[in-house]
Amino acid sequence: SEVLNAPVIRQGGELILLTESGEVIAHPTNPKELGSQTYQDIPDLDEVWDQMSIEKPGFIEGESGYWSYTHIPEQEWRVLAYVPYRTVFGPVSTIALGATTVVGLLLATLIGLAIRNLNRRLQPMIEECQRLADVDGPLAEKLQNKDELDQLSLSFFNLLDQLQLSQSQVRAEAAHAISA
Repeated sequence: SEVLNAPVIRQGGELILLTESGEVIAHPTNPKELGSQTYQDIPDLDEVWDQMSIEKPGFIEGESGYWSYTHIPEQEWRVLAYVPYRTVFGPVSTIALGATTVVGLLLATLIGLAIRNLNRRLQPMIEECQRLADVDGPLAEKLQNKDELDQLSLSFFNLLDQLQLSQSQVRAEAAHAISA
């Protein structure tokens, strides 16, 4: 009685004791009508009853869970253990969801730290490019709404434009000095 009333696994499932003909001897979830109950009165059992072997123990998957059974030859009884899917897959899905959440948070933290580190390393380059390019006017407005990589790119190309302009001026002055 104590064994039959205990859950099969992880606070779920049940043990049922039946005769070989299918009459219920002990059923912890419905102990009141034992004398008149058969395997057909137990949900999902009537679908798998014919698949159970009398000679050897076995395991069958039903519509709502798993059935394990064995034969007690001295008494001509069958002991059935039923474990619903929710008892098996509930903890598995909880573990999977928890692990996915932890990994997602860990990845988000690592990406955030990497971006912050990259921005910290880019900031001195941006400031130097802006200083050398003497940023003012329309370029300064463009830089305000950009991220660090866009700011670096705009500052760098502005610096290149100024360098090309300076080279053009130097060449023009050199050509003018040679001709004079």
